[in-house]
Amino acid sequence: MPVVGNDVPNDSAIGHVTGKSTYIDDLRRANDELLVGIYSSPTAYGRIKVLDLSQARKVPGVVELYTYKSLTGTNRFGPITEDEHLLAEDLVEYVGQPIVVIASESIAAIQQARAAIKIEIEELQPILSIDAAKAAKQFIGETRVIRRGNIAKGFAEAVHTREGTFVSEGQDHFYLESQAALAVPGEPDSLTIYSSTQNPSEVQEVIAQVL
Repeated sequence: MPVVGNDVPNDSAIGHVTGKSTYIDDLRRANDELLVGIYSSPTAYGRIKVLDLSQARKVPGVVELYTYKSLTGTNRFGPITEDEHLLAEDLVEYVGQPIVVIASESIAAIQQARAAIKIEIEELQPILSIDAAKAAKQFIGETRVIRRGNIAKGFAEAVHTREGTFVSEGQDHFYLESQAALAVPGEPDSLTIYSSTQNPSEVQEVIAQVL
């Protein structure tokens, strides 16, 4: 292969290091542009008992507040298993999970609206390990089994066997650009989305499903 042993730069590397890459914050702001923030869960795992937005709606500069009840499409998505909620419904499952979307005219109004939201969450015991998830029978998606040959016979006839537990602490990477997006309404019933993403096709699909 011609690339083996060669230093092959990333396609976007030159734009990044020279400052020519265009980020969301580089786009010119429109006169009628609204800012969007979220009210997120302060709890790792719990049940929402009370969510009162009445005072937050009265904050000057707040245009609208949205919960999962505002969505006209699905509230679930995921690249493989659709197990993630766009906005929390009855349960919150991690600190920072979006519960309310706040559309406003200023960052200050978003901050004031966050402070005015009244919420009560019944804290539940979080599941923080694979063993705890197995004990609680909390699984991601359906059970899948990969099986070839006669496993029991193979172990019974094996000269040597080794048993144990292997733990892989793999992590998903973070994106280099701060997560941001810009939505521009168009006609008829269309949206142009500028998104800091490595998967524009998935963003388009999820937005279409949610809306």
